[in-house]
Amino acid sequence: MKKERKEQDWPNILAHYNQTNAWMESLILDPEGLRYLTQKTPLKVRQEHEARIERTRSFLHHLGNPQEHYRAIHVTGTSGKGSVATMTANLLGEVNPSVGLHVSPYVQVPNEKLIVDGRMLTPTEYIEQVDAFRSFYDAYQAKPEDRPKYAEIWTCLTHLVFANKKVDWGVIEAGMGGRFDASNIINSSVSVITNVDFDHVPELGPSLTDIAWHKAGIIKPGRPVVTGVTQPELLNIVEQEAIANSSRVYIIGRDFGARGVKVLDEGTVASLFTPFGEYREVAIGLKGNFQAENAAVALIAAQLVLDSEGKHLHQDQIRHALKSVNIPGRFETMQQIPLTVIDGAHNPAKIASLATLLRESFADRKITLIIGMLKNKDVQQSLSALVPNVHKIIATEPHVIGKPSMNAEEMAEIVKNVNSKIEVMTYPDVNEAIEAGLLLNKNNKKGMIVITGSIYMLGEAREYWYPREQLLYKLEYSQ
Repeated sequence: MKKERKEQDWPNILAHYNQTNAWMESLILDPEGLRYLTQKTPLKVRQEHEARIERTRSFLHHLGNPQEHYRAIHVTGTSGKGSVATMTANLLGEVNPSVGLHVSPYVQVPNEKLIVDGRMLTPTEYIEQVDAFRSFYDAYQAKPEDRPKYAEIWTCLTHLVFANKKVDWGVIEAGMGGRFDASNIINSSVSVITNVDFDHVPELGPSLTDIAWHKAGIIKPGRPVVTGVTQPELLNIVEQEAIANSSRVYIIGRDFGARGVKVLDEGTVASLFTPFGEYREVAIGLKGNFQAENAAVALIAAQLVLDSEGKHLHQDQIRHALKSVNIPGRFETMQQIPLTVIDGAHNPAKIASLATLLRESFADRKITLIIGMLKNKDVQQSLSALVPNVHKIIATEPHVIGKPSMNAEEMAEIVKNVNSKIEVMTYPDVNEAIEAGLLLNKNNKKGMIVITGSIYMLGEAREYWYPREQLLYKLEYSQ
């Protein structure tokens, strides 16, 4: 009887869920993403940054300032911030009764952005929370230009959900930059800056020092800062911002870090050290040398906030939290034969890390690369590090509302500019690109498929193995 009830309810729940998402997507006012292709003066960019903060602040006040109902850890950085945020939430969850996690963007379903107590909201919970939020949005009296935009809405929704769910801690990943990101309204207990490299250059650049200045803007007065930044000039910017805020800085390599890193089939193993202790041969559920550093950053961030409450993480809790971490789209295995992985490497730093991982751990493989990127990314520089590690390339393209995509033919041309001899095929449809990759590797025991580029494209790719409706059904009924 219970099973029958579920099957009867599900079509209505799914329909309501799709309607809810349609309303959220209707708030994207530039569905073609033309704003990303428009040249702007530095003054115009600064005015847009400041308007974003003011819109978010005003709407949060309209909501009753839900961000003040829990303590927060704020995570920014060019790469690794989603992994660090997730690991930090896992670690806190070993001690604290209720932890919220917000990451951006999502890979496949928007529920990924709203995680409470280690699980995504069910479709029914998501509907309830968005409906409650919508009543506030519809009642908001403001000029059209003063109403929050899509990314700001997600930030405000997150705070409302975490307040409604009565979380003790919220781990908030910044969307872009930091200083003027919509997430920077929170008075975080710890600020985390994973690293600084080139990404979102038109909005944050043009130089790395400009980008570092934006990232350092999340530092709060008198609150500790954890950073994985190592370049002296960029670290100096972080340190100067910390001095101005009377904040102590914890620096990777000096105050904490990872040693003896080994990348294995099932993940990564490393010895981690922080001011709170040393933890030998800790297994991390994510693969890559860089994930050991991310784990060290997450560990000290969690330890600092827990220490402020007189709480501590024990060895077994640390090991459990880091070993169990699992994030869609982070070198995630889709199938074994042929070995197929997806990884959201969409900027030069992330692609360089992927290239290193492939070179060091999969040198014996004949790799077919399936890649699709957004139009505003530095694709040629990124591919220069990756192409030497692959055998064939299939160019495809993401399909996402509000962001312009590079078409498959453009991608193929850039690949040829990097290496004119490599074999390149074009399949604009992501599913067709996957089918072509699987066919190429059908009888190749050393074959491997790596699907990478835009995180938005990974959602389309992941759909091939994990259909969205099945994921949502499981989420609704497996709690």
